[in-house]
Amino acid sequence: LYTVQKKGKNEAVATYSVDTGSCTGSYWKSVKLAKANVDAKFASLS
Repeated sequence: LYTVQKKGKNEAVATYSVDTGSCTGSYWKSVKLAKANVDAKFASLS
């Protein structure tokens, strides 16, 4: 399950577990952004 979310002004595609609704990972437009936001927290869907 995918959603597009924003962290500040940067957009990321966050992936969620269909079973638990918890965030399983995020994908950023660049490696630089991914490294800068490696600890970014996304709200769970549950």
